[in-house]
Amino acid sequence: MKESIHILVIEDNPGDSDLITELAEEETLRPIELLTRSTLADGIEALNSDQFDAILLDLGLPDSDGVATFEQMYDAAGGTPVLVLSGQYDSEIASRCMALGADDYLVKGRIESFIAWAVHNTVARKRAEAVAKREAAMNVAILSSISDAFFALDEGFVVTYFNNAAEKALNRTRSEVLGRSLFMAFPEIRGTVFEEHFRTAMATKEPNEFEAFFPTEPYKGWYDIRIYPQSRGISVYFRITTKEKQLEKERDEALARLQLALESSKIGLWDYRPLENTVVFSKEWKRQIGYGPDELPNEPDVWGQRLH
Repeated sequence: MKESIHILVIEDNPGDSDLITELAEEETLRPIELLTRSTLADGIEALNSDQFDAILLDLGLPDSDGVATFEQMYDAAGGTPVLVLSGQYDSEIASRCMALGADDYLVKGRIESFIAWAVHNTVARKRAEAVAKREAAMNVAILSSISDAFFALDEGFVVTYFNNAAEKALNRTRSEVLGRSLFMAFPEIRGTVFEEHFRTAMATKEPNEFEAFFPTEPYKGWYDIRIYPQSRGISVYFRITTKEKQLEKERDEALARLQLALESSKIGLWDYRPLENTVVFSKEWKRQIGYGPDELPNEPDVWGQRLH
């Protein structure tokens, strides 16, 4: 069974109320359940005690009249769609109601053919908007929680998203960068390889990955950057790899010192690496057993063949 649409009708004319009830009973697309009230006060009371998918509101009621009727109901509706009912078409009133947030403006006597369509269309649109908002909120939560720093740029290089990790990595808050051009929020980027890569990714709509050193304080350091084009801009993920680079440098320097010490001490060494299934022979070891520096490949069988 199809889910019913719950409509609050606020209409003081019995004839119009009966007509709307008849139209609802004839509806075949989805069942429509109506609750009818004849005054604005009773309508607001009903709204406070129940939930509805839409509201059909007559502007001329015993306790309220005109645009003021809509304004009071709109404030009380809390996001529930409000479709205005009027005895005659008044372009000024219609324009004011729509500008204030009405979802539709229906004229009595002309609603028979499309009242159901208007209700279904309004409810479907509002539900789609609610789903989109929930999905957007979920996306924001996901992007905020990822460990990599992330920001998004529109086609004009305006920052449209800046996650928690980006705030921490760059010591800048969202309020400082959102809605601003990247090159205004971070003028230090201008003229760097970073700007070049961002502009290239935006123009070509192709992913781009690179690692580079940013030379200017307060952002001086090494960065690992991944850029992914979107339909209307680019998404940028980055990690600051300065500490990793420093560790690599220290490791390389230590290996170089060790190599120099080995060569100076005339000690021949070989190193078997089981995970890679390779064996590395030092130049001095090769020299001591009568081979040149470029002889003997780094293969375990080479060593086994020479054992007696």
